Amino acid sequence: MEVRVLFWAPFPCSRISAITGTAAFGALLGSVGAYSGQPITQMAVLVSAHVFQRPGEIERVEWDEIGFNGAAWGIPAARLEQRQAHRVPLPQRAIGLIRRRTVRR
Repeated sequence: MEVRVLFWAPFPCSRISAITGTAAFGALLGSVGAYSGQPITQMAVLVSAHVFQRPGEIERVEWDEIGFNGAAWGIPAARLEQRQAHRVPLPQRAIGLIRRRTVRR
C-alpha cells in the first residue's frame, strides 16, 4: 500500500466553499468594508483575513494577549487543543484594526 493512500484521501471539492482567486478575495474584503452591521463583526472578519486563525480563537481574544509593541498575539495554552501556547504575528494592518477598536470602547 502506498503511503499516500494512508495519509491522504481525496474528497469532493463541491462541498467546500473557498475563494482561491485574488480578485474574488479582494471583492470579499471590499464587501466586508461596506458591511453595515456590528462594527466588532466587521473588525473580526478583517482581522481574520490577516491572521488566519479559527473564528473561535478570534472571538475569544483578550486585550492582554495582544502585544502591540511586539506585533504579536499570544494565545495561552489552556485555550488550545494541543495545550501549547501559540504566538501569532500581527501585521500592521491587523494592529491598526485592533487599535481602532480600543479607541471606540
